[in-house]
Amino acid sequence: MFERTGGLWSQRTKLTASAAASGDEFGTSVSQDEGWIAIGAPGEDNEGLSLSGSVVVLQTGPESPP
Repeated sequence: MFERTGGLWSQRTKLTASAAASGDEFGTSVSQDEGWIAIGAPGEDNEGLSLSGSVVVLQTGPESPP
């Protein structure tokens, strides 16, 4: 995640998937709104379902859930 201060951008933190595997495509899609971020991994295999995909939702600010 990047933060802009004045006219300069700096990396604030790096988001990674703890159980990422090759081909998961973690981070292919990202959406951020009001203190929340959703990160897609369309290539992830879940419970025997090939390429079923997943999304990770993280709170990035003090706002309460929608």
